Amino acid sequence: MKLKWSQHAYESLTDVLDYSYENFGYLQQLTMEEIIMSSIDKLVDFPNMCPVIPEISNNVREYRKLVVTREISVIYWYDEEFVYVSFIWDIRRSLHHIYYIFKND
Repeated sequence: MKLKWSQHAYESLTDVLDYSYENFGYLQQLTMEEIIMSSIDKLVDFPNMCPVIPEISNNVREYRKLVVTREISVIYWYDEEFVYVSFIWDIRRSLHHIYYIFKND
């Protein structure tokens, strides 16, 4: 399997890393990026390891949540060829916000 990133995923990763930099500094930003990326890399070998999120899943895609840290989760889905990284979620934001992002996806 290979990884594919959505535009939402890139934008939300940038938001998370910017927040980390602005509030905790450059070293924390690098650490956060490394933790997120290494966690996502595990999905290539174990795409089924995380629970389904029924609130945003639909008949086409079964979205899953990978918990990276206490504050950060990765929303993704997969098929036979790819793991699609959809969003990097700062869980301090409501799931309701995430629902609107994915309802037409």
